[in-house]
Amino acid sequence: MIMIKKKTSKRKKKNPNKKLLILDIDETLVFVDNKYFFKPYKKLEPDFEILPSYFGVKRPFLDQFLRDINKKYDLALWTSGSKEYAEEINELIFKPLKIKLKFIFSNEDLFKSQKNLDIVIDYFPEYSKKDIIAVDDNKEYFINDLTNLITIKKFHGNSNDQELIRIFKLLVD
Repeated sequence: MIMIKKKTSKRKKKNPNKKLLILDIDETLVFVDNKYFFKPYKKLEPDFEILPSYFGVKRPFLDQFLRDINKKYDLALWTSGSKEYAEEINELIFKPLKIKLKFIFSNEDLFKSQKNLDIVIDYFPEYSKKDIIAVDDNKEYFINDLTNLITIKKFHGNSNDQELIRIFKLLVD
Protein backbone atom coordinates (compact mmCIF):
# COMPACT_ATOMS: atom_id res chain seq x y z
CA MET A 1 0.00 0.00 0.00
CA ILE A 2 1.32 3.43 -0.92
CA MET A 3 0.85 6.27 1.54
CA ILE A 4 0.33 9.70 0.02
CA LYS A 5 1.29 12.55 2.25
CA LYS A 6 -1.12 15.41 2.36
CA LYS A 7 0.49 18.66 1.25
CA THR A 8 0.95 21.05 4.09
CA SER A 9 0.56 24.70 3.45
CA LYS A 10 3.07 27.19 4.75
CA ARG A 11 0.22 29.62 5.14
CA LYS A 12 -1.05 29.97 8.68
CA LYS A 13 -4.71 29.43 9.40
CA LYS A 14 -6.90 32.49 9.43
CA ASN A 15 -7.60 33.92 12.84
CA PRO A 16 -11.33 33.30 13.26
CA ASN A 17 -11.73 35.50 16.32
CA LYS A 18 -10.10 38.83 15.66
CA LYS A 19 -9.36 41.20 12.87
CA LEU A 20 -6.21 43.30 12.79
CA LEU A 21 -6.32 47.01 13.62
CA ILE A 22 -3.23 48.95 12.53
CA LEU A 23 -2.77 52.26 14.32
CA ASP A 24 -0.62 55.23 13.39
CA ILE A 25 1.10 57.14 16.20
CA ASP A 26 1.67 60.84 15.48
CA GLU A 27 -1.43 63.01 15.35
CA THR A 28 -3.52 59.83 15.51
CA LEU A 29 -2.88 58.48 19.02
CA VAL A 30 -0.64 61.21 20.43
CA PHE A 31 0.74 64.66 19.78
CA VAL A 32 4.50 64.96 20.26
CA ASP A 33 6.62 68.08 19.99
CA ASN A 34 10.02 69.42 21.03
CA LYS A 35 9.86 70.11 24.77
CA TYR A 36 11.47 73.52 24.38
CA PHE A 37 8.48 74.72 22.35
CA PHE A 38 5.85 72.59 24.00
CA LYS A 39 4.78 74.55 27.07
CA PRO A 40 5.41 78.20 26.23
CA TYR A 41 3.63 78.13 22.89
CA LYS A 42 1.13 75.32 23.11
CA LYS A 43 0.20 75.60 26.82
CA LEU A 44 -0.24 71.83 27.07
CA GLU A 45 0.47 69.59 30.02
CA PRO A 46 2.57 66.65 28.80
CA ASP A 47 1.52 63.08 29.55
CA PHE A 48 5.01 61.72 28.88
CA GLU A 49 8.55 62.56 27.87
CA ILE A 50 10.03 60.65 24.98
CA LEU A 51 13.40 60.41 23.32
CA PRO A 52 15.94 63.00 24.47
CA SER A 53 13.94 66.19 24.01
CA TYR A 54 10.25 65.62 23.30
CA PHE A 55 7.00 65.79 25.27
CA GLY A 56 3.83 64.01 24.31
CA VAL A 57 0.10 64.29 24.96
CA LYS A 58 -2.23 61.32 24.65
CA ARG A 59 -5.39 61.80 22.64
CA PRO A 60 -8.43 61.97 25.00
CA PHE A 61 -9.93 58.55 25.82
CA LEU A 62 -6.83 56.77 24.44
CA ASP A 63 -6.32 54.28 27.28
CA GLN A 64 -10.00 53.30 27.39
CA PHE A 65 -10.16 53.05 23.60
CA LEU A 66 -7.13 50.74 23.50
CA ARG A 67 -8.38 48.51 26.34
CA ASP A 68 -11.83 48.14 24.79
CA ILE A 69 -10.81 47.78 21.15
CA ASN A 70 -8.16 45.20 22.05
CA LYS A 71 -10.99 42.86 23.10
CA LYS A 72 -12.21 42.75 19.49
CA TYR A 73 -9.04 43.35 17.45
CA ASP A 74 -5.41 42.37 17.38
CA LEU A 75 -3.49 45.65 17.53
CA ALA A 76 -0.41 46.81 15.66
CA LEU A 77 1.51 50.06 15.16
CA TRP A 78 2.75 51.42 11.87
CA THR A 79 4.44 54.80 11.95
CA SER A 80 6.46 56.84 9.50
CA GLY A 81 8.69 57.60 12.51
CA SER A 82 11.73 55.61 13.56
CA LYS A 83 11.73 52.12 15.03
CA GLU A 84 13.23 53.50 18.26
CA TYR A 85 10.38 56.01 18.57
CA ALA A 86 7.72 53.36 17.93
CA GLU A 87 9.27 51.08 20.56
CA GLU A 88 9.22 53.91 23.11
CA ILE A 89 5.54 54.58 22.39
CA ASN A 90 4.88 50.87 22.92
CA GLU A 91 6.66 51.02 26.30
CA LEU A 92 4.84 54.18 27.40
CA ILE A 93 1.32 53.49 26.16
CA PHE A 94 0.64 49.84 25.35
CA LYS A 95 2.72 47.91 27.87
CA PRO A 96 1.24 49.67 30.95
CA LEU A 97 -2.19 48.59 29.65
CA LYS A 98 -0.86 45.03 29.21
CA ILE A 99 -1.58 45.16 25.49
CA LYS A 100 0.72 43.04 23.35
CA LEU A 101 1.04 44.35 19.84
CA LYS A 102 0.99 41.98 16.89
CA PHE A 103 3.80 44.00 15.28
CA ILE A 104 5.47 47.39 15.15
CA PHE A 105 6.41 48.72 11.73
CA SER A 106 8.31 51.97 11.23
CA ASN A 107 9.65 54.15 8.43
CA GLU A 108 11.96 51.27 7.55
CA ASP A 109 8.90 49.24 6.57
CA LEU A 110 7.40 51.77 4.19
CA PHE A 111 7.17 50.87 0.52
CA LYS A 112 7.65 53.93 -1.70
CA SER A 113 6.57 56.18 1.23
CA GLN A 114 3.41 54.13 1.65
CA LYS A 115 1.99 51.73 4.18
CA ASN A 116 1.14 48.82 1.92
CA LEU A 117 -1.08 46.11 3.42
CA ASP A 118 0.47 43.50 1.14
CA ILE A 119 3.58 43.80 3.33
CA VAL A 120 1.48 42.97 6.40
CA ILE A 121 -0.07 39.96 4.68
CA ASP A 122 3.38 38.72 3.63
CA TYR A 123 4.51 38.74 7.27
CA PHE A 124 1.18 37.69 8.79
CA PRO A 125 -0.65 35.46 6.33
CA GLU A 126 -3.29 34.60 8.93
CA TYR A 127 -4.92 37.91 7.91
CA SER A 128 -6.39 38.76 4.56
CA LYS A 129 -7.09 42.32 3.41
CA LYS A 130 -10.71 41.96 4.48
CA ASP A 131 -9.45 41.26 8.03
CA ILE A 132 -7.35 44.44 8.28
CA ILE A 133 -8.40 47.95 9.20
CA ALA A 134 -6.03 50.90 9.56
CA VAL A 135 -6.57 54.16 11.44
CA ASP A 136 -4.38 57.03 10.29
CA ASP A 137 -4.61 60.80 10.00
CA ASN A 138 -2.94 60.76 6.58
CA LYS A 139 -4.75 58.85 3.84
CA GLU A 140 -1.79 59.32 1.48
CA TYR A 141 0.06 56.53 3.30
CA PHE A 142 -2.69 54.05 2.41
CA ILE A 143 -3.40 55.29 -1.11
CA ASN A 144 -3.52 51.70 -2.43
CA ASP A 145 -5.66 50.42 0.43
CA LEU A 146 -8.22 53.18 1.03
CA THR A 147 -11.06 50.70 1.53
CA ASN A 148 -9.19 49.42 4.61
CA LEU A 149 -8.63 52.89 6.07
CA ILE A 150 -10.54 54.92 8.61
CA THR A 151 -9.22 58.46 8.49
CA ILE A 152 -9.04 60.26 11.83
CA LYS A 153 -8.75 64.03 12.30
CA LYS A 154 -5.26 65.22 13.18
CA PHE A 155 -4.69 65.58 16.91
CA HIS A 156 -2.71 68.59 18.15
CA GLY A 157 -3.42 68.38 21.87
CA ASN A 158 -7.07 69.51 22.01
CA SER A 159 -8.44 68.22 25.32
CA ASN A 160 -12.02 68.31 23.92
CA ASP A 161 -11.20 65.91 21.07
CA GLN A 162 -13.70 63.03 20.69
CA GLU A 163 -12.34 61.28 17.61
CA LEU A 164 -11.54 58.02 19.40
CA ILE A 165 -15.17 57.73 20.49
CA ARG A 166 -16.23 58.15 16.85
CA ILE A 167 -13.65 55.62 15.66
CA PHE A 168 -14.64 53.11 18.34
CA LYS A 169 -18.29 53.26 17.23
CA LEU A 170 -17.27 52.67 13.62
CA LEU A 171 -15.17 49.66 14.60
CA VAL A 172 -17.67 47.90 16.86
CA ASP A 173 -20.98 48.63 15.12
